[in-house]
Amino acid sequence: MKADVFAANNPLIAPSEINRILTDKTINNLQIIDVRTPSEFAVGCLPGAKNIDLKSPDFLSQIGELDKNGYYLVYCKSGVRSDQAATEIKQAGFNNIIQLKGGITGWTTAGYSLSYNCK
Repeated sequence: MKADVFAANNPLIAPSEINRILTDKTINNLQIIDVRTPSEFAVGCLPGAKNIDLKSPDFLSQIGELDKNGYYLVYCKSGVRSDQAATEIKQAGFNNIIQLKGGITGWTTAGYSLSYNCK
């Protein structure tokens, strides 16, 4: 399963599949990166997400602190910023990146809940 999900270049994964991955813990140690602004992050995020703002001048240095061999789910509000972020993260030497199709908007539209304890 893990190899299939990460086989494509920055694959877009539907909210239902992401929910299954998170619920079943299909991908061990999957780290969730929210690339929205801190103010967007504060009003709701995916459970366990870490906020690394794409618009921050130190975005790439924060990404550089992560394990290049790790597995990452990247998302934003609708998918535009996460696509840009995933491309930049791949260019920084990371290979295991997936994106939440439709971003957090797609997630909530599909009926999945958010965490409101986002720090």
